[in-house]
Amino acid sequence: FFFFSAGGVLGQVTREGTDGALIAPMVTDPLITHADAARQRGISVLATSGRQAMVNLQLPVLASTGIITPGKMVRYVDGATSRVGITRSVQVDVRMPEISQQIEVETYA
Repeated sequence: FFFFSAGGVLGQVTREGTDGALIAPMVTDPLITHADAARQRGISVLATSGRQAMVNLQLPVLASTGIITPGKMVRYVDGATSRVGITRSVQVDVRMPEISQQIEVETYA
């Protein structure tokens, strides 16, 4: 991963344990003006790499959970696998006496 800032900072960040042959897209950011900041931005970019999936889950609004708002971490069961993801959106459907919600979860596949 390469990073360049208009202020003259160029950072090359490599994931530990790899040879760096697989390169993430270059990022430019005028706010990064120091090597430490460039390194942190590179870590962020590399952390989001990998196979990701957006999953829609339909579930009731329960007293114990309430409406699951965007940004909340959730654990759900996918077949025999337990997965963790972050909620990106929520839609609430009120049809009395039932209230349900559909959440979109970003997870790693």
